[in-house]
Amino acid sequence: MSREIVLSERHAEFPTVTKEKLHFAYDFVFPACMGLILEWLAGGREELPFDTLAMRLERLGHYCLVAATEFQ
Repeated sequence: MSREIVLSERHAEFPTVTKEKLHFAYDFVFPACMGLILEWLAGGREELPFDTLAMRLERLGHYCLVAATEFQ
C-alpha cells in the first residue's frame, strides 16, 4: 500500500518520469531508507534526531528521482 501511495505522489511531482523509472528509483531508495530507520531504532544513530533523519531520507529520495529523469 505505501509503495503505491509513494509512487502516486512522486508521479505527481515528476509527471514526465515513466512508471518504470519511478519503480526503479523506489526499489533502490526504499531498502536503504528502511535500513537507516532500523539502524536508528536500534540506537545506532541516536545522535541524529528523527526529524533530521526523515528530512535527509526525503531529500535523498527526491534527488534519486531527479536522477531518474536522466535515465535512458
